[in-house]
Amino acid sequence: MKELGSFHGKILVADDEKVNVDFFKAMFSKIGFDVEVAYDGREVLDRVETFSPDLIILDVLMPKLNGYQVAERLKGDPKTKDIPIIVLSAVNDVKEKVDLLGLGIDDYITKPFNFIEILARMRNILKTKFLKDEIEKTKMDSSAYTGLENSLKLFLERGAVLTESIFNSLKNLSGFGRTESSRLRAGESCSAFESRCAGKVRQRARGMFFKRKELVREAIDKTNELKESLTRLKQAYEAFVAAREADDNE
Repeated sequence: MKELGSFHGKILVADDEKVNVDFFKAMFSKIGFDVEVAYDGREVLDRVETFSPDLIILDVLMPKLNGYQVAERLKGDPKTKDIPIIVLSAVNDVKEKVDLLGLGIDDYITKPFNFIEILARMRNILKTKFLKDEIEKTKMDSSAYTGLENSLKLFLERGAVLTESIFNSLKNLSGFGRTESSRLRAGESCSAFESRCAGKVRQRARGMFFKRKELVREAIDKTNELKESLTRLKQAYEAFVAAREADDNE
């Protein structure tokens, strides 16, 4: 349903009397509705699944499944319980009316009906549905925005920590060379330096080799964590954009 004011929407008319079906289809189509029809209860359930109506005009007395049974199934299914139903009945039966209203139907009209009255009641029901749908869409937008905001926040928090860890890991890779070079710059002679390191250089070089491999591996792991955070952020952003585009196309 896109334009409530101009009566745009999808209406399913369910009645086993062809004359009633033809009348409703002609009148509703003329004022801008997309109309589908059904002549028995089982056909109503099939049409609901394939047509996804905004509102159902449902006769009580129908073959295979009567109006009460159809309404009971539709209102009991989470996927269809929010579709408004106006029931038409040839009998002004208070118990029947109370039972149907108890199922959650939106209105009950006794035949013979006045089309202008049905149209007025439809308008009110569709207006309520339209407002409810808009509220749900707003909630979905808010949820998508919150998810994106949380992902961005997580990325910024973790990104700063991971970047600092990677920086420190890479910084440590050249620590040994810088330490010894600083000692040379402080005035220690080359011969003294060589003599002092002669017994330790191989051992320390080997230890630093493995230490550096470990640090490089750690840096790679942390970089991969950062890439995973970026992937989740991208997915959240794409979901947000898709939700907004879907709303714009409706």
